[in-house]
Amino acid sequence: MTTRSVLITGARSPAALDIARDFSGAGWRVHLADSTVSRMARWSSLEIRHHRYPSPRQEGAAFRSWVAGAVKEFGVDLVVPTCEEIFHLATAPMHDALGERLFAPPQETLRRLHDKLLFAQVARTWGLPTPESIAVGSAADLDQFTADSSEWVFKPRFTRFGGSTLIGPDARSLAALADAIDDGWMAQRRIRGEEASLHFIAHRGALCAFAAYGSGWRLKGGASYAFEPVSQARTELLRSLAEALARGGKLHGQFGCDVVFDKAGEAMIIECNRVRPAGYTCWLVTARWRGQSVMERRCHPEINPLPISARQWSRLACPMRLPAEGSAHGAPVWRMGGMRFRDPGTACLSLEPWSIRRNSPCPD
Repeated sequence: MTTRSVLITGARSPAALDIARDFSGAGWRVHLADSTVSRMARWSSLEIRHHRYPSPRQEGAAFRSWVAGAVKEFGVDLVVPTCEEIFHLATAPMHDALGERLFAPPQETLRRLHDKLLFAQVARTWGLPTPESIAVGSAADLDQFTADSSEWVFKPRFTRFGGSTLIGPDARSLAALADAIDDGWMAQRRIRGEEASLHFIAHRGALCAFAAYGSGWRLKGGASYAFEPVSQARTELLRSLAEALARGGKLHGQFGCDVVFDKAGEAMIIECNRVRPAGYTCWLVTARWRGQSVMERRCHPEINPLPISARQWSRLACPMRLPAEGSAHGAPVWRMGGMRFRDPGTACLSLEPWSIRRNSPCPD
């Protein structure tokens, strides 16, 4: 039987190492690549070949040439992006050249999802609940929000980790924003409630794998670094939204969304991301539990999406407890690969930066 090969780009991402474990466990030959040294991946004991490619942003042509050469030289059957290089791989020439090997949507679809304003508008046409969203391109456009600015969220249409987002500003903060705003901003109706996230894999518009989780631990700007599962009822609701999103957008690849449950318990999709590393780890654990490969499920959309339980998280974690003083909030932390989580009973995963610096990697 011929061994299949996968090329995983953006190797610096914790998700890349988890995806590598998934493919390795399924018997694939794994190649990890990035434009910088990926220390965490190199620390792994997995049998992985590591490569370094030209910077996609600064040397786009050289990057595309390297990928095309690597696919031919290593006999790559599948290319899985994990970071911003996806936008370079999804360009029309590369998308056409890689064909079915590229596990990502075309550039047009990526832009529709990554543009927070465009996504909110398009998602509504697919029957999905999204907050009222308005383009803001100048200081004059802010005048309409002066009377009730506390009921709106102002943010760039293209941003990561909540950078520059202004939630319910007062009149003075709104006035200060006017000096920095440009035509790449938007205003979105503020939804008060409990935040959650979903992550899913879709194959040609069909949902193949899914995870839903929440977080109470956040960095400045809103990015989370610790996670826990949501209730079964909310999981089912979010899964139905993921199915509708995959179907409406004819999505192909892995995606994530931020959601807020309002006081009535209704879910509002705030924005979409082309990949959600924490979510991948959540259902990767379940796949190991069942002896399956998550990514291979892209070819089998008829298989029911995977759930995940706190018991599975705790049973599959490496049996090593880290000292309390090294953990967030002083709570004991357990380790699973590049992830961290508290008491197994809470199944609270953590991507704490200190864990990469202070601790050796968990044996694969």
